[in-house]
Amino acid sequence: MKVSGRSEYRLRVGDYRILYSIEEDRKRVEIVAVGHRRDVYR
Repeated sequence: MKVSGRSEYRLRVGDYRILYSIEEDRKRVEIVAVGHRRDVYR
């Protein structure tokens, strides 16, 4: 799911969130942050 207002996506895994961005032209996925959902957006 795309994060509103940002060029990042988010994935929920239990109580954790993974924020990542996709660079399709370079065929690259960059992990931006991994953490508990109460902390990852701060």
